[in-house]
Amino acid sequence: MKKLIKSNLNYAGTQCLTLFILSLIFVFYSCNTNSENLKSESAEDSTEIHTLADTLISKDSASNQTDITEEYSENIPNLAFGRLSFGMTLNDVNRLNKNPQKLGKYTYNFTYFFNGSRELYGLTLFSNCVKTIQYEDGLQGPYSNLFNIISIKYGKPSGSKAVPSIFEVMNAGTYWTNKWKKGEKEIKLGIRQRKQDSFDVICRIMNIPMEKAEIKRIYRIKNKDILKAADKF
Repeated sequence: MKKLIKSNLNYAGTQCLTLFILSLIFVFYSCNTNSENLKSESAEDSTEIHTLADTLISKDSASNQTDITEEYSENIPNLAFGRLSFGMTLNDVNRLNKNPQKLGKYTYNFTYFFNGSRELYGLTLFSNCVKTIQYEDGLQGPYSNLFNIISIKYGKPSGSKAVPSIFEVMNAGTYWTNKWKKGEKEIKLGIRQRKQDSFDVICRIMNIPMEKAEIKRIYRIKNKDILKAADKF
């Protein structure tokens, strides 16, 4: 009888131990599964957040890039030079264009042409003067510099890249060596004799219709008596 009771107790203990172990395994598995699910959901949420953030940043960067591009590729109507346009007033010209200023490797000075309505219709860039003895060595640098700069935008002209002979300049006063034309805008490059023994590089930019109109206006003023008399015939 005692052996039977002992056997039953051992069997009951074994069953309890088995149930306990199975419970632990179930609890452990459940916790693990929930943890993996949470990690998976967290990873998905994180991916969505990063994707949204990256999209917003990308759109913002693209927008900023567009703004920057538009700002620096702004088209100036009736462009004369730099930020200047033909038709501007003297105050606007002085405010928007630095004088003198460095272009490429050399510095140039500016003078401007205004019509009777005080509107800009042309400008001249010119280098510092050199003496006759320095003619070629002193002018070839600033001349070639402007030749290259203008040619980059408008193409190479048919004229020479070398400065003309000093005798050609002395005979002409201002000797134009190259010309570029686009629409109503004309650019001429040459050498000018400033005084008997000094020379400089000169570049003139003109709005052709405005220049012709101003020449015609000045002619009428200077010859008003003759023109008035001519009307009688």
